[in-house]
Amino acid sequence: MKILAAFCLIALLTLHLSATEPAPAAKAPRIYMIGDSTMCVYDHKNNFPQYGWGEMLPEFFKPGVTILDRAKAGKSTLSFRNEKLWDPIAADLKPGDWVVIQFGHNDLNKSKPANYTEADTAYRALLTQYVEEVRAKGAQPILATSICRHVFMPDGTVKPTIGEYPRVTREVAAAQNVPLVDMNESTARLLAGMGDEKSRELFMYLDPGQSTFFPNGIQDHTHLKQAGARAVAGLFAAGLREINSPLVPWLKETATAK
Repeated sequence: MKILAAFCLIALLTLHLSATEPAPAAKAPRIYMIGDSTMCVYDHKNNFPQYGWGEMLPEFFKPGVTILDRAKAGKSTLSFRNEKLWDPIAADLKPGDWVVIQFGHNDLNKSKPANYTEADTAYRALLTQYVEEVRAKGAQPILATSICRHVFMPDGTVKPTIGEYPRVTREVAAAQNVPLVDMNESTARLLAGMGDEKSRELFMYLDPGQSTFFPNGIQDHTHLKQAGARAVAGLFAAGLREINSPLVPWLKETATAK
């Protein structure tokens, strides 16, 4: 009986210690990003003041989070894979990693067969394949719809210019039970709220002489300046909160916009 009592006491003490002992700190995640020119990192020696929103995303995460922006200008779900840009990412993925996937702008370009994918067939299949390959490595995918272009209708509403690709992205997310951040919807709301003239400040609208890199000026309704990239990155962070993503604890409590 004394031996049994001693054993029970040891067991109770072990349970107490395990219950009060703090859990080890969670490891900060790695977040890969794959997509197109609206997301990618730019060489600002040649492209200033053009930014991708992925460049600004680290401002919204706590120290320790690693963001690996591998988006590439001009790429689609098809060309990103065919040009072997996906291969080193897939090979490096580990359990606990995340992959943000945002395509569509270049998938709709029929004039470039290397990029073009029909929305309901090839695009759907390729998005699904990315999701499956991410999960096969024990990592977690996040799908993001394409951001809106700065194109307004006469009535002041934002004109849809990405075809059926946002819809198909939403459908793949639902079918595969993948978290979705609907950037197409949130950027449309942002632009509509700011209006045509004010929201131009987010995009690459430059007068002649305003930039040494674009001496003749530029009227670009697709690509972002730093302020636009920061605003869009903030929308992505807000979208993570809206879907209650497991990444939310790694977000800063307040934005660090400057």
